[in-house]
Amino acid sequence: MIVTTFFTEMIKQTPFWVWVVLAILIKRGLALNTDGEASLGKSVIVPVIFIIWGIEKIFNGFEYILCSFITYGLLLGIGSFVGYLLYSSTQKYYLRDGVMMRKGSLVPLFVILSNFVIKYGLNVAMSVNTSLLNNLAFNVGYSIVAGFTVGLFAGGFINTLMNQKKLLK
Repeated sequence: MIVTTFFTEMIKQTPFWVWVVLAILIKRGLALNTDGEASLGKSVIVPVIFIIWGIEKIFNGFEYILCSFITYGLLLGIGSFVGYLLYSSTQKYYLRDGVMMRKGSLVPLFVILSNFVIKYGLNVAMSVNTSLLNNLAFNVGYSIVAGFTVGLFAGGFINTLMNQKKLLK
C-alpha cells in the first residue's frame, strides 16, 4: 500500500512537461527503429539536452561541485567509449543516392529510456530527500550514473560521425 501511494504521488507530482519530454523521447527512439537518414544534427540534440541537464544539476544543486563535475566528466568519457562499442556493433550505415542512411535499431530507444528513467529516479530521490544534495556519496553516485549513461549517447554520436567519414569519402 505504501509503495502504491508513493508511486501514485510521484506520478501526480511530476510536472506535465516531464511527460511531454518522455513522449517526445519515446517517439524519437521508436523512429530510430526504422531505417532512415542519418543526421549528425539530429543525433546530437538528445545527448546535448541530457548533458546540460546533468551539468545543471551538479552546478545548481550539489554541495560537492568540483568532485561531482570531475567524476561526471570521467564517466562521460568511459560511457562514450562503451556507447561507441555498443553502437558500432549494432548500428549499421549505408549510402542511398549519396545520402548516409542508418539501419533501424532498438538500441537508441533503450539508451534514451534508460537515461530518462535514471535521471527521473535520481531527481525524485533528491526532491523527496533534499539532504542528498549535500551528501558526498550521493553527489558522486549521481555523477557516475549520469555521466556514464549520457556517455552512451555521446558514443552513438561518435559512431555516426566515424561512419559518415568512412562512407562519404
